[in-house]
Amino acid sequence: MAARRGKIKEISTSKDLGKLRCIIHVCQGVEGKLTTFSATTWDKCVECATKWSKLTGELSDISNNLFRSGVLDIPFSKDACVHFGYHKSCYQKFTNKIYIEKSQKASDKTALVVPEENESNNDDTDVSSPKKLRSSSVVSKVGESSCSVLPALCIICKKKDLCVTVGHKRVKDKLIHAETESAGQLREAATQKCDETILLHIRDKDCVAIEVKYHRSCYKNYTRFLRKKKSEPVPIQQYSTAYALFCETVVVTRLLKNHEILRMSLLLLLFRRFVSKHEMNDATSYRTDQLKRRIENDYPQLTFHSPCRKNVSELVFTETLSHDDLLEGFQSESELGSDLTPSDTDTEASSPMKSTVSGL
Repeated sequence: MAARRGKIKEISTSKDLGKLRCIIHVCQGVEGKLTTFSATTWDKCVECATKWSKLTGELSDISNNLFRSGVLDIPFSKDACVHFGYHKSCYQKFTNKIYIEKSQKASDKTALVVPEENESNNDDTDVSSPKKLRSSSVVSKVGESSCSVLPALCIICKKKDLCVTVGHKRVKDKLIHAETESAGQLREAATQKCDETILLHIRDKDCVAIEVKYHRSCYKNYTRFLRKKKSEPVPIQQYSTAYALFCETVVVTRLLKNHEILRMSLLLLLFRRFVSKHEMNDATSYRTDQLKRRIENDYPQLTFHSPCRKNVSELVFTETLSHDDLLEGFQSESELGSDLTPSDTDTEASSPMKSTVSGL
């Protein structure tokens, strides 16, 4: 008891004798009116300091210093605490229950992530492996490469904040956490679109474990083609062999994987060549609308854009193309023009194409 009083006396006889000082000064740069402790605020401060002392950080250091100096060990009295006060903002931060709970959760999470090493005093025994933590049971299903958690961004639009119009009002579309291993239809949609920007993160991984997040509107638009009702199949599927090779070579490789922008006129020309080469038939009577209907039915993730000019063929491209790629493609279209001779079209069809508008 005498030692404790000695510590208190030492603090009270500092340079600030006769003046109040904030003993829980956690808000740097805060100056102004200091408030003396009451019995209620003193007990609250001691209670929170006890919790902070078990954690880490600036508030923990302040709490431990107060306990080491013996300030918080004394029962409250006006005479003993005459020189102890606090700023209102410092007291609010120091006694904030929510802030304390978040710090406790962060500390518990850090303790679980760091594996505990087994200490053994026997030199004859083998070195034991780290203990298996309960938190690793979720991640163990998907392997080591999937242990990283994705950032708090929409995996589709790559943005955190997004505003949408609902009932003539602009409201914020909040991020939603995936609740299933495949994130609903997200993985299936990304696979059919050959969208590596998404598959790179979720392929063969548990979307719940890596915390995949997306906006509700982004998810709805991205997976809309999976919910489309397929049109009635063509009664007579002509040139099925040539069509299968055409889809594998042109539709899947060039449109979906290489993200090229092609015109329906070029697609029809290429399809006729496949028919001529692989089925030895003349498909000149095969119309554009017939081919378009078959492609739409089999690949609903493709977009068919009708230009304003009626004498120009439709543009065909995948939904995953960014606005910059589309603008670049449209700019290339305007530079090249649309009045090409048949020989020019043949040359374009037979040569490798870049990811721009071709076959104009």
